[in-house]
Amino acid sequence: MNSRLLLGGSLILILRLILFLLSFADYGYFLDEYYYLSCSFRPDLGYVDHPPLSIWILRMQVETFGDSLLSIRTVPFLAAEISIVIAGIIAHRLGGNDSSILFSMLSVALCPVLLGLTKFYSMNSLDLLLWGSAILYFIACLQKPELKNWSILGILLGLGLINKYGILMPGAGFFLGLLFSRFRRLLLRPGPYLTGFIACLIFLPHLYWQYSHEWPTLEFMQNATLHKNYFQPLSFLGGLILEWNPLLMPVWLGGLLCLLLPAQRLLEQKPEQANLWKSLGWVSLTVFFISILGKGKSYYIAPLVVLFIPAGSVVLFSSLERIRSHSFFSIRMVRLLSFSVVLISGAMLAPLSLPLLSAGDYVSYEKFLGLQPPKFENHNRGTMPQHFAGMFGWGNLQSEVHRIYRKLPERQQTETVIIARNYGLAGALDYQSRMGKLPPVGSPHNSFHLWGIPRAASGQPKHYLFIGFSAQELQPYFAVIEQEAMIHCEQCMEYRRDTEIILASQPRKNPTKIWSKLKFFI
Repeated sequence: MNSRLLLGGSLILILRLILFLLSFADYGYFLDEYYYLSCSFRPDLGYVDHPPLSIWILRMQVETFGDSLLSIRTVPFLAAEISIVIAGIIAHRLGGNDSSILFSMLSVALCPVLLGLTKFYSMNSLDLLLWGSAILYFIACLQKPELKNWSILGILLGLGLINKYGILMPGAGFFLGLLFSRFRRLLLRPGPYLTGFIACLIFLPHLYWQYSHEWPTLEFMQNATLHKNYFQPLSFLGGLILEWNPLLMPVWLGGLLCLLLPAQRLLEQKPEQANLWKSLGWVSLTVFFISILGKGKSYYIAPLVVLFIPAGSVVLFSSLERIRSHSFFSIRMVRLLSFSVVLISGAMLAPLSLPLLSAGDYVSYEKFLGLQPPKFENHNRGTMPQHFAGMFGWGNLQSEVHRIYRKLPERQQTETVIIARNYGLAGALDYQSRMGKLPPVGSPHNSFHLWGIPRAASGQPKHYLFIGFSAQELQPYFAVIEQEAMIHCEQCMEYRRDTEIILASQPRKNPTKIWSKLKFFI
C-alpha cells in the first residue's frame, strides 16, 4: 500500500470518527436500543422479530463496557469503519486505481443511509458489515477458489443468517452468479457446497428455536407486510436515490449498469475480470428482484453500496484514464471536483441521517433542503422523521411512570407490574426496572409476549400499570380502571404522540387468557 492511499484512507476514517463523536449522544436512546437491551438480559437462540447474533454481541458489550450510549454505539461505528475499508478493497479487487479506491471509501463514509444505519445499535449495522464481508469473500472465492475462502464465506453467511435473514438475498445471488457465468465450473468442485453446509450448520440452532416456538417470526413477518410496512415501487426507488445521495446516483447507477451489461471494452478488462463483473451483476439483479418482489424497505439493500459505489468509481476513474491525452490538468480538475462533490453533498445531507442538530433546527434544515427521509411504515410522523422520532420522549415517560408508581401505597407497589403496549415503551421502562426504580415490566408485543406476564415482588400481580393502552381497550378485561396521566411527545411518531397511563385491577378473566388476547406480533 502506497503512502498516498494510506494517508487518504486514514483521513476518511478519521472524518467518520469525528461525525460519530459529534452525534452519538445528542438525542438519546432509540426505542430499538431499549428493546435490544431487554433482549440481551434474556439471552436465547432467537427472538420473535430478529435472530440472536446482535443480541449476543450487545450483551458482551454491556458486560464489558456498560450500557452507555458511547458503549453500545461504538459497535455500529466500528461496523461503519470496517465497511468503509471493505468498499476500498472491493474497488481494488474490481481493478480500480488509488483514486477510485479513495473515492469509494469517501462516498461510502458519507453515504446518508450508512450514516443512518450506524448511528444507533441495531442488527442493521452488523448486516452492513456481514454483507460487505460476504461480497468481498465471494470475490475472493472467484479469484482464488480455495477451500479456505469458501469456508470463510460460509461462516460469514451463517453469521449473517443469525443476524438478519436478508443476507439470503445476496446468498441466492452468489449461486446465480456462479450458475450464469463462466465460473459455473466451480459448481463441480466442493467449495460452494462447503459454504452452504457451514452456513446451514450455524443457522440450525436458531431454526430449531423457531420450530420449538411454533415459528413466531413467520407470523411477525406476515403481519408486518400486511399491516405495518409501507411500500410503493416509486417510493422504493426514490428512497434509494435520496438515501444513497442524489448527486452520487450517476456513480452507483453506472456501476450497477456495468455490472449488469458487458463493459469489457469500456473498462479494458481481461476476460477473467469481465466474468467477475458479470457474476456480481447477477448478485445485484437477484437482490433487487427479491427486495422489490417482497415489498422490502429501501434500506434493506443498503449494504449493496459497498459494491455499487466501488464499481461506479472504477468506471469513473477508468474513463478518466482513457482521456488522459486531452490534458493531465483537466483530469486532475475532474478528480478534485468529484471528491469535492462527495464531501460537500455528504456534509449537507449528514444532518438528515445523524443527530447533529437540535430538534427545532432539524425541522428548519429539512424545510431549507426541501427533502424528507423516505416513509417506511404506515404511521404518520410528528415533527421528526421516524429514525429520529424513536429517540424522543423517553425521559418524560420514565419520570412520569416512576412518579405514579411511587405514590402508590408501599404494599400495593409490591403487588404491581407494568404492562406496556409495545416493545419500545416496555424496553424504556424495563431499563429503569433493572435499576430498581420500577417494578417488573412486560408487554404483549413480540418477544416480550413470549417472556410472559411479569411477576410482582410479592408474587402474582394484583395491580397493573398499563402504558399506551386506552381505557376502552381494557374495559372487557378489568373491573377497576383508573386513568392516571397522558404524556404528549411532539417529536414522536403518531402512534406514540399521546401515551396514556392507566392503573387497572380486579381482572374479569384469568390473566393468562387476557395475555393471550392482547398478544400481537408485528
